[in-house]
Amino acid sequence: MKTTSIAGMRKVIATATTDSIGRFFKYTRGTSMVMRTVLAVVACVLPMALTAPPVSASGLPGYLLTVAMARATIPACRARNIPGAEQLPAEYEAWQSRQSAEVRDGIRAMNAQIDSQMTPAMQAEMRQQAATTPEAKLRDECANLSAFFRGEAEKDDPARASAQSTWDGFVSAMRAGDKEAAKRFLGGAARDKFLSVFESGDPQKMSDWAARIKRFALQENRSGTSTLSGFVALQSGLGSFVTFDKNGANWIIVAM
Repeated sequence: MKTTSIAGMRKVIATATTDSIGRFFKYTRGTSMVMRTVLAVVACVLPMALTAPPVSASGLPGYLLTVAMARATIPACRARNIPGAEQLPAEYEAWQSRQSAEVRDGIRAMNAQIDSQMTPAMQAEMRQQAATTPEAKLRDECANLSAFFRGEAEKDDPARASAQSTWDGFVSAMRAGDKEAAKRFLGGAARDKFLSVFESGDPQKMSDWAARIKRFALQENRSGTSTLSGFVALQSGLGSFVTFDKNGANWIIVAM
């Protein structure tokens, strides 16, 4: 599986801010339709996002991808009349209400920035992406987003009681080739990133991914924040940041 570094993601986003939206979507070919749309939304707020608190170890606020996923996915699900889509806006509002005042302010500012930067061309491209995304995939995206927003209602899960236990559980599930177990540790962009591996139905691909990991380091949670970052180093010498969000009592991986 291709490893996406923070530098690589910044390059993708920078492409969207400097090139036409058409060239941007061409550049990100090979990324899922939903994630290409998410990255286009992220491009609207990158200058603000690089300085918006609370910033994670990746240099981006932990809630950035959640906002982008919501802006990209909710309209697509509603436009296609995906089951459960009508409840998504309310679930998104409820999720926001559970965040700190600082995060809520950041989300409002990001939404205002997106509204001011979203061009007609970008809006048209997003509608096209929504119309051409396979229904089965869009159903999965809607269900995943809904489950993430409703996280506080989930039962406390000892396996996800901390960011470290979530990481350990995810790696163990990948090593065992157990896709259903692995999915429960993922949300948002992270779940989308591994979707192709899960859909392949090949346990060996999952265990191969786990075998590539050399070590993992998690930032210390000194302030009791609901967003944490870690860094995973690979046997190849490459690595990437991992972002965790606390949703209710459970920690999940939302970006990697």
